[in-house]
Amino acid sequence: MKVLSIRFWAGFAAVALAAAIAAAHPKPGAHADVRISIEDDRVQFDCLMNILFADQLVNSPRAKRDDVLPDEEDALRTAMIEYFGGGKSGAVSEVVDRPNRVTIDGVEVTPVIRELAIIRPPKETRPGFVPNPALMIPRIHVIAEYPCKGLPKAVSMVWGTYPRDFLAQDRDIAPSSDIEAALTSAGDLSLITFKKSEPEVVWHAPSVGRDARFAAVPPMVQGRTTRVSLLSLAAGTAGAALFIGGVSRLIRGRRAPAALASAAVLAVAAWAGTGVTLVALPWGSAKAAAMTPEAALAAFQPLHANIYRAFDYTREGDIYDALKRSVDGPMLDDIYNEVYRSLVMQEEGGALSRVKKVTNLSDELVSSGLDPATGQAMFKVKSRWRVEGVVYHWGHSHTRENEYLAQYTVAARPDGWRIVAAVPLEQKRIQSPEQAASQASATAAPPQADAPAVSTTPWRPNR
Repeated sequence: MKVLSIRFWAGFAAVALAAAIAAAHPKPGAHADVRISIEDDRVQFDCLMNILFADQLVNSPRAKRDDVLPDEEDALRTAMIEYFGGGKSGAVSEVVDRPNRVTIDGVEVTPVIRELAIIRPPKETRPGFVPNPALMIPRIHVIAEYPCKGLPKAVSMVWGTYPRDFLAQDRDIAPSSDIEAALTSAGDLSLITFKKSEPEVVWHAPSVGRDARFAAVPPMVQGRTTRVSLLSLAAGTAGAALFIGGVSRLIRGRRAPAALASAAVLAVAAWAGTGVTLVALPWGSAKAAAMTPEAALAAFQPLHANIYRAFDYTREGDIYDALKRSVDGPMLDDIYNEVYRSLVMQEEGGALSRVKKVTNLSDELVSSGLDPATGQAMFKVKSRWRVEGVVYHWGHSHTRENEYLAQYTVAARPDGWRIVAAVPLEQKRIQSPEQAASQASATAAPPQADAPAVSTTPWRPNR
C-alpha cells in the first residue's frame, strides 16, 4: 500500500511519465530534443538532434548518410557554431536558411559551444525505426551557451531554420516542422514552441515572488489559552496562605497583624507582576477549535492544490520547500522522492512532465476530532480531482489527464494545517475524443519513407 500511495500522491507525474515512456521514443522523421535553461550567468541551449534534423539546419557534406566520420566532425562543429549564432567562418554560409539568435537584455550574444558529440546508440535500441533505421539513430548533441553577467530581465530567442515534416499526409509539399522546447528558469519549467511564422520567443523575468503562486491556507482557529505571570502566581499563592493563616488566628482570638500585613504586601506584588514572565496553565492549553465542514474544506483545498506547485520546480531544495507547505511527517519524504525521481531525474530517455491544471471535482468531510498523539485537531476529507499535464520528449509534447479519488488526513502542526496521510481509492485515465481518434489513426497508418534511398555518392538531403 505504501508504494501505491506514493505513486498516487505524485499523481500525474508517475502515470503520465510511464505512459510517455511507452510511446515517446523518437519516431521516423527529423526530430530534436531542445532544452533551454536561463541561469544567473548564461542562457544555455541543450539540443539532441538526429542526423536528418541536423542535415536540414546546416550544409556539412558527409561520406556516409547514416554517420559522421571523425574527420568530418570539425566541419560539422564549424557549421553548428554558425547556426547557433556564432557567425560565418568563411565567405559562404553553411546555414541552410537562417541562424538562431539569442538577445539578452537587448544585446545579441555570441555562443560558446560547450559540447558537440556524435552519439551512436547500441543496436538493441534500434527496433521500431522504419523504414530507415540507420538514418534515424545517430544523434548529434550540441550544448551552446550564451554568457551574461547576471540573471537576465529579458531574453529574446529566435529559431532560424525549420526542417520539413516529410511524414505529413495529404500535402504536395512537406510543411515546416514546429520546434517544441522545454524552458527552465529560476527553477520553473515551461514548454515553448518556435514556429516558422512566429520564430521568436521572448522570456521575461517574473515580476512577483514565488510565494504568489501558492494558494493561501486559512490559519488555524485556536481555543482560548489561559496565561498567568510567574511572579503574580507566586506572590498570590503566598499571600493567600498568609491571609488564611491570619484570619484563622483572629478567629481563635489571637492577634495576627504581621501575617495580614504581609498578605496585603503580596497582593500588591501579585497585581504589579501582571504581564511579567507569562506561562500557560496546563489545564488551559490551546486546542484547535472544532471543525465545521466549511472550515475543514477551506483548509484542505489550498493545501491539496499547493502540492502540485512542486511540479513547477526543477531544483531539489525548491521541490522540498514547496511540498513542505502542504505535507508533514513521513509522507513529505515519500512524495518528495517520487516527484524528484519523476520530474527531475528524467529517467527513461529524459521525458519531462509538467502539470498544467488541477481541477477539483468534489470534496466531502468524513470526520473530525483530536489527534491522539498531539491533542490537536485533525480531520479527514474524501476528495475527487483531475490533473491535466503535458509530457515533453524528443521535440513533441503529449497531453495527459487523469482522475483520482482519495481520502486525506489533515492535522494541526506548529506551522499550520498539514496533510499527513492519504489513502488512494480510485484512479483512471481520461482520454478526449480527439486523442482516441488520433491514436486509432496512428495505429492504422502505414509507414512512410522520409529520406532518399541508399547511394554510393556523398549524400546530401533533398530539400
